[in-house]
Order: sequence, then C-alpha cells, then structure tokens
Amino acid sequence: MDSNLDNVEDAPPSIVGRRFGTKNQLQVVGITEERDTRGARLYRVRCDLCHSDEELFPEDIKCPLQTIKSNCEPCGCCTRMRWSKDQYILKIRRECIARGLNLISVDENWCAGNTKIRLMCTVCGMLWKTLKIGQFLRVKGACRSCSSREKGNTKTDEHLISKFKGSGSFSGGYVIWRDKTEHEYRKQNITWMYKCPICSGDEYVKAGLCSGIFLTRYSSLIRGSYSCRCGKSFLWTQAQREYQINKKIESEKLDYSFVKWVDESYKDSTSKIVLECGIHGKWATAFSTFHNQGSGCPSCSVSGFKHDIPAAIYVILVINPLSEEEFTGFGITNDIKIRIGAHKRNLKRCGFILTDMEIFNVDHGSMARKIERAVAESFPLFPQKVEGFKTEATYAYHYDDVVDFIERKLDES
Repeated sequence: MDSNLDNVEDAPPSIVGRRFGTKNQLQVVGITEERDTRGARLYRVRCDLCHSDEELFPEDIKCPLQTIKSNCEPCGCCTRMRWSKDQYILKIRRECIARGLNLISVDENWCAGNTKIRLMCTVCGMLWKTLKIGQFLRVKGACRSCSSREKGNTKTDEHLISKFKGSGSFSGGYVIWRDKTEHEYRKQNITWMYKCPICSGDEYVKAGLCSGIFLTRYSSLIRGSYSCRCGKSFLWTQAQREYQINKKIESEKLDYSFVKWVDESYKDSTSKIVLECGIHGKWATAFSTFHNQGSGCPSCSVSGFKHDIPAAIYVILVINPLSEEEFTGFGITNDIKIRIGAHKRNLKRCGFILTDMEIFNVDHGSMARKIERAVAESFPLFPQKVEGFKTEATYAYHYDDVVDFIERKLDES
C-alpha cells in the first residue's frame, strides 16, 4: 500500500477504486463531505458480497478510511457489524419465514440486538415473548415447542385436557381446546378456550351479550380457576352490567330508568350510574350500591329505616386500643349485615374496634324503634361524639345492662 495513504485526512482522490478487506471484497467508490464524531472524513464503500443483497444493503456504506485500512470490515462480513433497525427487522422477517414463525411485535425501547421481540409459531401456536433479537439470529432452528414434540418431550393437547378435567374443576360438561389463531390476547399468553355447561347457555348468551366461549391460561386451568361467570373474578362488560340494571328495574317493578354511566363507560362495580326516578328525577349512585345493596331514589325514602318490615336491634362494645377509651353503642336496622359493616368502617377511621356484639331480631320495625328510644332514655349518653353513635351510645360498663334491658322489653311485648 502506498505511503501517501498513511495520512488518512489527506488521502488523494486516487484512493477511489482501491480494494481492501480480508477477501479483497471492499472497494472505495467515492469521497463524501461528511465526517464522523472524531472529525475523520467518511468514504463511500461497497462490498462485492454484501451489496449483492440490494434489499439488505440498498446504499453504499460510509466509514472512515482508517476503518477499512486496518481490515475492520464495515459491512455484514464483520461479526460485529452495527446493523440498523430496518436491517434488523428485515433479517428477523427472513428468519421467521425460513423457520415457520410470525413476528408479532418489537419492543418500543429499541436497543439493537438486545431489543425484545415476540414471535409465534405458525404450527403449534406457541408464543415466544422474552426473546432478544441477537439471541434469535444467533441460534438457528425451528420452534422449540415443535422440536420438543418431535422428540416426544412435549405432551399432546389431549393429554393436557385430560389433566385439566382430572383436577375436578373442569369435569362434567366442559369443552376445552387450545386456540391456535392469532388474536389480541395472545400477548398475554391466553391460548386456551372452553365452554362452560352453565355459563355457555345462560341468559347473557341468550341475550346476545356473550359468545359462551371463555378465554383462559394454562396456569388457570391447572389451578381450577374459572374465567367464566362461575368464577368470583369474572370481568363483566358494560353491556352485561346495563342488562343487570334493567333486569333489576323490571323484575322489582321500580319506577326508574337507566340514563348513563357517570364516566361514560363501565370500569368496575364501583363505577357510578345515573338513574331517573319517575317522581323525583335523576340521581347518581355506584353500580354495586344499586344492584347489590338495593339503594334507591334518596327522595323517595323519607327514612332509611322501615317500620313495617322485620328489623334487628344491636348492641356493640367498642374500644380504642391506643387510648383505651371504650363505650357501648346500640341501634336498629332492617339489614344487619350492611349496617354493622358500615359501623366497622366508620369506627376504624376513628381508631376504634368492635369487641363484642348482641343482636335481637324483631318482627316489626316499629317495635325495634320503640325499644331503641327506651334504651336512650334509660341510660346516660356517652359524652364523646363518635361517627355513627352520636346519640345512640352509653358507657362501656352498661353493656350487659343494656342487653338485659332489651331482653326484658322483648319479653314484655
């Protein structure tokens, strides 16, 4: 090589046409006005081997003369080639075609060969979701699941289905199969489907609100966890929730009509709905409050307590573990479960806990109201105002006395 090539910056135009490389495959075809980050001029180089693939190398390579002069090949002939994103994607797609795979997605956080990709086998439907580009291109071969199946190491779908049904949860009428088609849930590794003997023919299917086919994971089938309406964590759709609202209104003959969702869409059972009363107009409440707890129009109900239906009288003993302050609370309700639950939440916010409780069921709310007033008149009022017990509380040492007092009143009536 001529000595006048030692000074790279002052290389003469005669350098154009010279060949370099371990196989003499690199040819300098031009000089650019561009420079690299260190100020070195960039030359246009073409590789006889790599540029035969015009799709992968559509343009000449630009690099400093020192790179090719020191036999550092800037093309695909070098194992440390810095491929561009478009070149990587093209190489992946070619490999996928050769191996019978589909490229599902490429991670948005691009980091060259360390970028994660998602692939799916077109034969068995297996989803590869933790594979890196460099790893995929280095390790040749077909789908790992298919290879294992050919070797006899992978269990058949029939074997797995019998295992699911053998657990007990999916025996008796369940139809289970593996879904090998591509759909949006594949990214979450949801590749199994089943029909439930109950949910696949219920009112929601008949109303056209559900297909009767339920998606699930392998791990859920092994655990015996249902993804249909038999399970506790079923994901209800907005249309199904609206169906439940209208069904409740019609079945209980309520003078209500469903208007809309407050946030324009349903998210969970706490989502608020707008209902319209035929007398008092619109009001908003949570879906669960209306559907599960029976809450109605606030203007229609003069009092939350109804005197003409069965009721309960309760007496509770409450203490604050930090201050050791305690008192006896009492009250009446038509729904003891909801009432005590509300008391527990309110007391917890005030630092109190419920330690003891007595419940007396009566046939009419009017009797419960009468006894409650008698208790309030017969025992001194607890001075501290606690939420939920501002007028229905007395001292803790009166707990047994209050219980005995109510028992005597009930015996007298």
